[in-house]
Amino acid sequence: MILGPVLGGFIVDQISIQAVFILCGVLFFLAALCALLVRLPPPSLLRGEASLRAVYEEFVEGIHYARVNVVVSTLTIIYFVLLLGLGMRFGLDVVFAEQVLSNEALSTSTAFGYMASTSAIGMFVGSLAVRYLGRRFAKKQLLLVGLAMWGMDAVGLAFVRSLPLVLSAKFVNGLGIGFADSIWPTL
Repeated sequence: MILGPVLGGFIVDQISIQAVFILCGVLFFLAALCALLVRLPPPSLLRGEASLRAVYEEFVEGIHYARVNVVVSTLTIIYFVLLLGLGMRFGLDVVFAEQVLSNEALSTSTAFGYMASTSAIGMFVGSLAVRYLGRRFAKKQLLLVGLAMWGMDAVGLAFVRSLPLVLSAKFVNGLGIGFADSIWPTL
């Protein structure tokens, strides 16, 4: 996630957007081939029935559990709101790179690559920092800080117009994602 966006932007600038799509497809196929080497236990050793009815029953049981468990229902609502914001935000960095950073003498793909890579560096640092900070702060506090960092990035980009400030905002965004993504699964 750190090198990919910059490499993708470079390939778009130097070759074409089709070359990036082809390279991504090849990399996904390569990952699929590597997954073939993974040895999983045979289905007979897996627990539970593998049918659509069993999946439906587990889904209904999960919905019921989420309704009666206050913590799970609260986390579900938070996650829904977060996904709503992420859905609105999805792709806006490309538009931002095109409309705002075009005066920085960068192509849209290069500017977006810098933004995505800076965010990925922040994610890496944030996920490492959680281990250290998790000994000093509660998970809830770190999750709140992470979500606030996401919000700061989104609001900040409404006003920021220079590449160094944008990259700072994207790093903070990455830190927030690193915090939240590291904490969320353990709540």
